[in-house]
This record gives sequence, structure tokens and C-alpha cells, in this order.
Amino acid sequence: MALISVAMTSEDETEIGAALQMLLNSDCGTGYMHESFASNNGCQLTRDYFAWPNSYFAEMFEAKWREGKLTKAILSLPRHQCGKKKPPDTSVDQV
Repeated sequence: MALISVAMTSEDETEIGAALQMLLNSDCGTGYMHESFASNNGCQLTRDYFAWPNSYFAEMFEAKWREGKLTKAILSLPRHQCGKKKPPDTSVDQV
């Protein structure tokens, strides 16, 4: 949630873009924001789901959109997932 606060309070588009990129890369393929994660592994989460970071992220995104701080360059930053969680293998072994 600290990264959301960085983006929320910053006026610097580079800092906002970097925070947004880190946030989007740390969702671990879930599409959710998280309360916190390990600095060296964005998929090591304190909780799998916690609604407050999602709401705070939406509030930040809307505020920065209204301020004109979310430029096309920021919104098109590449995403590098941190090791997406893989769905369980449901295939049946053929014997």
C-alpha cells in the first residue's frame, strides 16, 4: 500500500509511472493489489486478498487520471509478472 501512497502523493510523472509499474507487476497474475509483498518477490504476499488496497489503488488511479498525470507513456509501460501463480494441474494421467 505504500507504493500506492507514493503514486498518490507524487507530482512527478516518472515517479508515478515507476510506482504504477511496480504495483501492476506485483499483482502476481491475480489482478488484485496487495497489502504488502516481499521486495525481492512480488508473489510472496502477506494476504492473498484484502479489499482496501484495491479501493486505494482505484482512488489513486482516478485522482491521477483527473490530474492528467497518467499519460499514454505511463499507461503503456511494460509489465513483467513476478512469477504468475499457475492454476492447479487438473489433467488426468493416462496409464
